[in-house]
Amino acid sequence: MYYIKRRYPKAHPKKLKYKKNSVDFLSLDGLYKMYSIRNGIKTQVDEKHNLIMNDVYVKVVRAFTVYSLAYHYQIRYLALGDDNTAVTASDTTLGNETYRTRYVVRAETGTGVLTTDFYITDSEFAGTIEELGVFGGTFAVDTTDAGNLLSHVLWNYEKENTEELLIEYQLTASAP
Repeated sequence: MYYIKRRYPKAHPKKLKYKKNSVDFLSLDGLYKMYSIRNGIKTQVDEKHNLIMNDVYVKVVRAFTVYSLAYHYQIRYLALGDDNTAVTASDTTLGNETYRTRYVVRAETGTGVLTTDFYITDSEFAGTIEELGVFGGTFAVDTTDAGNLLSHVLWNYEKENTEELLIEYQLTASAP
C-alpha cells in the first residue's frame, strides 16, 4: 500500500468526501442489430440491447493500470446458442453454444463507438437461435465457450438455409 503526503487537512481516507462529477463515470452499452439477407436484399429483422458482463468493467478499470484491454477484450467472435435461460451480468458462457463465427469488419464508427459485423452465410448455419454472445480476448478461438464473454442477449429467431444473417454489434462507451 502506498501513502501519499497530502496538502489538505489530514483525515482518514474513508472520511474524506470527494465531489463526483458526471465525467467520473463510464457507461458501456451494447446493441445488436440483426439483418436477414435474401436474394441480395438486406432487411433489418430486430434490434436488441444487451447486458455487458461484470468482468468487462473490471478489465476496463485494470486497463488504466498494468493490463492491456485489447489482450482481454478484443472482439473476435459471435456465438449463437439454443438456450433461453435469463441472461445475468455474471455469465461467462452462453447457456448452450451451437455455432460460432469470426468477425468480418471491426471499426470505430464514432466517438466512443466500436462497431463489429458478423456474417453467417446460408450454408454455414440453419436452425433455432435463442441467444447471442460476443467473445473476445486472446483465448477467443473457434472452439465452444473459448474466450471472454463480453455481452450476452436473448434473441429468438429461426434461421433458414435460404437466408444469410448480418449481425452488427455496437459497443458504446460514454460518460453519462
